[in-house]
Amino acid sequence: GSREIKKPHIRIIAATNRETGELTRKGLMRKDLFYRLNVVNVRMPALREMKEDIPLLADHFLKKFNARGRRRVRDIAPEAMERLIEYRWPGNVRQLENVIERAFAIGVSDTISAIDLPDELRHEPSDTGRDGGGRFNLKDNEIRLIRKALEHVAGRRAEAARLLGINTATVYRKIEKYGL
Repeated sequence: GSREIKKPHIRIIAATNRETGELTRKGLMRKDLFYRLNVVNVRMPALREMKEDIPLLADHFLKKFNARGRRRVRDIAPEAMERLIEYRWPGNVRQLENVIERAFAIGVSDTISAIDLPDELRHEPSDTGRDGGGRFNLKDNEIRLIRKALEHVAGRRAEAARLLGINTATVYRKIEKYGL
């Protein structure tokens, strides 16, 4: 609203999910723009590179959604936290926040369990399920998950089936098949 011309004092903060130097070399970003913006360059690693931060971030999101007061969730079950840590997180921190919010929306317990997680987190193979050839080993993963579920619920097969997101008959069949 002034009649005087004033020289602004501003700083521009820009972010990208791509390597800016590479974009410039390929001609996909103008060099002059790159050099104007590249005063302080901060590289933020992807969430999959910071697995140790996942429990802290998940706890932060628990507190955030608890503060809304619609529902109270006190913690995340160990098997659910394991799935969160093992997942590759292509959507990074925003995706983790959305997963925790989804668990709030559909869960019924005061603890987020594996059954409250989206399918892609419950069923993605983990590095611990690899065989010697570097391929994912479905049988070993299945055995490990069924054992963990049974341990977690003190051997109650119907409850294990609920945690795993499969029907009880399937759990019985797998126990017999693998001799668990």
